[in-house]
Amino acid sequence: MATYLNEDGTLVYLRLSEGGSVVGREIAPARDLLDFNQDGAAVEEAVRAAAGSWGLRDLVLRPKVFAKGSGIRELGDGTIIAGRRGISLQVKARAVTGDTPAKATKWILKNAEHGLRQARGTIRTALKNPAVELTNLRGRPVRIRGSSVSWIPVVVIDHPNTPPTGVIPPTDRQGPSVVLTRRDWEFLWDQLRSATAIVDYIHRVAQEEEPLELGSESNRYLDLADKDAEAPPRKLPDWIPETEAVRTSLPRLPHGRAGSTDPFGHSIFQQILEDIADTDFTGAESDRIMLLSHIDRIPVAARAELGRLLLRRLTRCAEAAPSAHRMDHRVVYLDHGALQLTFTTMSQLTDFHLDIYRTWLALRRQDFLMKSGALGPTYPWTVGVLLTPRPDGPRPWDTTMISTNGPPAYDSIDYARYTELFKPNL
Repeated sequence: MATYLNEDGTLVYLRLSEGGSVVGREIAPARDLLDFNQDGAAVEEAVRAAAGSWGLRDLVLRPKVFAKGSGIRELGDGTIIAGRRGISLQVKARAVTGDTPAKATKWILKNAEHGLRQARGTIRTALKNPAVELTNLRGRPVRIRGSSVSWIPVVVIDHPNTPPTGVIPPTDRQGPSVVLTRRDWEFLWDQLRSATAIVDYIHRVAQEEEPLELGSESNRYLDLADKDAEAPPRKLPDWIPETEAVRTSLPRLPHGRAGSTDPFGHSIFQQILEDIADTDFTGAESDRIMLLSHIDRIPVAARAELGRLLLRRLTRCAEAAPSAHRMDHRVVYLDHGALQLTFTTMSQLTDFHLDIYRTWLALRRQDFLMKSGALGPTYPWTVGVLLTPRPDGPRPWDTTMISTNGPPAYDSIDYARYTELFKPNL
């Protein structure tokens, strides 16, 4: 119906519900800068910090700084990568206050265009270079395999005055792109709290033919959330019903903030991601962030329920007798059956029990490959997350991750034997 701005900078979004009543949503202003300066470096840091605090720090990469002549050059203002999709960030901040609406409009349009050129230059000269190495917000170096990533340039505009209404960046003739304010950037991260969900959203809206009026990204998000809520479920691949899976249809874009109905359940899922991100890892850091992005594909609307389920099952595992062995599983197929995730709770974590889990996971993966008809040489991924109770120490559980995109593990004889062994105990 309408939007209006409160004196404190809060944007109020009004809409008419199906029942005829008026409902509203408050969109907070951009957060204050840590050093209270409006200079470009502080704003760039705030833009990256929003992504790192509401998403995974591992998937948010700092710009690369290198010497050029007698000075230094910064390559981009940040990069966010989630699987085969990514964002190249440019941040444009205005330090001068008191612009007239006409002058502010001129500055915004000029810098939006300039920022898109810079972001595309970063993609072309650096992110698609197989030798480029960036550092993520956890302080770890990551070698980007950018030639296999689909990139979208994004410009975040920050102006000290309220941006004038009706400012629409010109159509980007070079391809899909997104220009938005820092307020809307932070709104999206506060809303979805997932780097993968943000990257998917940016790639979705970047395909729209006409640019959006600056400052109305929250309006577009909520309109798309309405459409998602009313959209019919996609047809499943024929093989998925054969797995006896229970279909769960959730909108990609929830109306409420991620985890707002059950913050504790949502935090359990987020802690599992943090466990995997923070543990020792013997492989390449690029492999870790790829696997994290796979787990991060769990829809934001499903995370609280999954977190609660795993916590209940962990409690039952902790209560099991020492001589007993308990395993409970949740197997999830995502991306139209192209990705298999499993979440398991188990009563103990010994070498013997870990071998049991590995065998079960390889069996469930082979079921997945056979039913889906995957023939290789490139196979889909299976990522298994194992939680086991930990009665001692500061942590309530241990988190183990095993993943593979390899071929089936068993011949027909072993496959039949393990299938019999792991029949569900109903």
